This record gives sequence, structure tokens and C-alpha cells, in this order.
Amino acid sequence: MKTVLTAIALSLALIAPAAAQTGSASWYALDGNMTASGERMNSSKMTAAHRKLPFGTKIKVTNMHNKRSVVVRINDRGPFAKGRILDVSKAAARKLGFVSRGHARVRIERVFPQHDGRYSAPLAAAGETHSSGNTNKKARHWRDEPSYRVERAVQQLDFS
Repeated sequence: MKTVLTAIALSLALIAPAAAQTGSASWYALDGNMTASGERMNSSKMTAAHRKLPFGTKIKVTNMHNKRSVVVRINDRGPFAKGRILDVSKAAARKLGFVSRGHARVRIERVFPQHDGRYSAPLAAAGETHSSGNTNKKARHWRDEPSYRVERAVQQLDFS
């Protein structure tokens, strides 16, 4: 039965790419405490906690209210507050503009390193126009990569 469910999930993952995630985020600053990845928490670094994304994953976080964005690295598990999708470090919250409020509605999307060390947002689909106005006719979306599809399918399986 598990084999059949796994095969179905993998097939569905190959057909339907996952979308960016939108929800509520908060910040935390427990300097010196160990994170789930084994690192020490440093609130001055651009890091975040997510329930399922693999450690080391880089994501672009955009504050939906003021449109500010930062790239953070997942190094912890959480958030544990109901209704939240992400906990960011205090440094990330400061750049996003929600330290005093404590939480904000955000959009998160995975990003990938470029050759020069900077990060790019997911590639546009064929024919889609970039913010620069250029049309990319042969671009592939990162969600089309087989490794991402398999990872998403496995995350969505429920063996209970």
C-alpha cells in the first residue's frame, strides 16, 4: 500500500509544481541556543526556521505590506505558534520592517545561487516577462526540476 501511495505522490509531483507559500511570519532572537541544524542561534544573521524545508535552503521572504525582501537560510525548525509559516532572525525582521510589530504577512519562495554569489528568484516560465522587461523563451522553472518534485512528494506523504 505504501508503495502505491508513493508512486501516486511522485506522479502527482511530476505533474503539478508547488507554488510559493504565503502566510504569517514572526521573529525570534534566542542568541546562543542551539538550532535544530546544530548551529548556534545568531540573531544578527539572515536565518529562519521552517517546519519542512531542508536545512541550508535559501528562500526569499517578502513582506506583503511594504514589499521589502530578504534572502534567508533555513537553519532551524519552527515556528511552533499556530498559524505561522516562518520564524526569521531579528536581523531579517529588521530589514523586512516588522521588528516592532512582531509579525507580518509574508510570501516565501525558494532561490538559487548564481555564479557571482548572489541569489536569483525562481526562473521564469517560457515566454514570461521578467521585472527587467526581458522575455525568457527557454527558461525552466526550478519547480520543474525532478529532485524538487520528488522532495515535495515525499514531504506530502502521510504514513500514519
